[in-house]
Amino acid sequence: MIVGLLIERFNPVLFSAYKSSSESGISTKVTIRFDSTYINIGDHYHTEDGIFIAPVSGIYMFHWTIATAGSAFSTQLMVGGTVRASNLVPHPGGQDSSSAMVIINVQKEDHVWIQTYGSSVSVYGGPSSIGYKYQSMFSGILLQKT
Repeated sequence: MIVGLLIERFNPVLFSAYKSSSESGISTKVTIRFDSTYINIGDHYHTEDGIFIAPVSGIYMFHWTIATAGSAFSTQLMVGGTVRASNLVPHPGGQDSSSAMVIINVQKEDHVWIQTYGSSVSVYGGPSSIGYKYQSMFSGILLQKT
């Protein structure tokens, strides 16, 4: 009931998505598709292509974590085809993960996604981070309308 009241009064925009399975051999500049969601208020994140479409102009916070065991590579937060933030996913000789967070201004209808920058990339996914499962995820929230 409280969530319903919050949605009705404040019209929040937020999502938290994750990869439900691992993927390897990903080429450079390919969108990472986080195909499942924990929450997707407003349904502005699209699991079928991994893209969030901003319903309003505003200041948004985005966070992403990539788990891997492949070679080192970068991920990029793209807004309307422009790199707005990036993150190095290191490879110390075993499994690793790397996270990044950014607060940026996004315009209404801008498309936002995470893409790889590096070749033959492996991205782990799974329903849980417990045991031998590693999880890659992407989240966003509208902090303030502009």
